[in-house]
Amino acid sequence: MANTSNTTSGAIIPEWHSIYPSGGSVYAPSGHISFVITANDTTQPEFRPKTVSLPAQPSDSQADWATVAQHSLGVFGTFQFSNVSCSGSGKGKEKDCKGNKGDHGNESGPSGTLTVNITSATLPSDIGYQYVNTFKFTDDCNKHVLVADFGGGLVQTVWFYRLPQFDVFA
Repeated sequence: MANTSNTTSGAIIPEWHSIYPSGGSVYAPSGHISFVITANDTTQPEFRPKTVSLPAQPSDSQADWATVAQHSLGVFGTFQFSNVSCSGSGKGKEKDCKGNKGDHGNESGPSGTLTVNITSATLPSDIGYQYVNTFKFTDDCNKHVLVADFGGGLVQTVWFYRLPQFDVFA
């Protein structure tokens, strides 16, 4: 789930991808990140025309490709965490940043600042840009939220939910 709001008026700013986008983010141990966000196939299928696919065909509608591009964002770059703190959400016991639980039930997780230096993106203007977000993990690190302050009272909040892991070497 994602939204951008004006902190002065409280108004929600319509997002290009929808309030319930699809997508995901991958953080690699090498310090690289990639993410993709698109309009949701279920809630806004008009932004996800099924008439185009790869490889592109000469007969593909440029309007359909433009619709897909207008409602999609992909980014690749390097990331770093800073100002990280790790604490539980229960009766005051600290937990480490590896997600080890204390004895007080539903844990939160690490929080701090995430900085992404973009080296490739669907928006050419994003290349070389630096995204700075605050982050927080909740629900035993099964959910995390990124909050970006774009200035002028515009704040974007994006929630990510962990997907089940599967063995790629099965």
